[in-house]
Amino acid sequence: MARAMELLAEAQTDGVRDLVRNWLSIHPKHCLPGRQHFDPLGIPRLLKSVVLTDVERDPYRFRVRVLGTAVADAFGRDFTGKYMDEVFEGHRESLSHSMRVQVVETGLPCLRPAVAGTFRGMDIAPQEGIHLPLATDGETVDNVLSMFVYVPGTTDDANGVWFLANR
Repeated sequence: MARAMELLAEAQTDGVRDLVRNWLSIHPKHCLPGRQHFDPLGIPRLLKSVVLTDVERDPYRFRVRVLGTAVADAFGRDFTGKYMDEVFEGHRESLSHSMRVQVVETGLPCLRPAVAGTFRGMDIAPQEGIHLPLATDGETVDNVLSMFVYVPGTTDDANGVWFLANR
């Protein structure tokens, strides 16, 4: 929980801070919260920016269970039910993948600073992201709860990712 408290101070966007606060509020005292503790109705205004992935090991793969509408709009498609490496070429070598692996292996939240991102063949507007561990048994991370907030004022394009995600 100490790392999550540090992230509250480091986070640049209200949305990321709000999701971390929600995660802390459902966090049992001596173990990690699980999917069973997380109630989407507790974060209604954040849902559009949330991604919930299932974790598979050997090798690590992440299947999208829930994809917020702002994220789907930003990428121009809904990839709920798909593996990240099926949707994004080179995903296993990406920051997105390595941060999720870090969360799974450490059981600690991980903050993605508000910088521009890329997947092969696509540029992504600057966004801040958070990855939070969920463990049904309180120990083994089996879901990663993520949220991405596009940083305002980073593009003047009315059809750009920030405008689409934050309309």
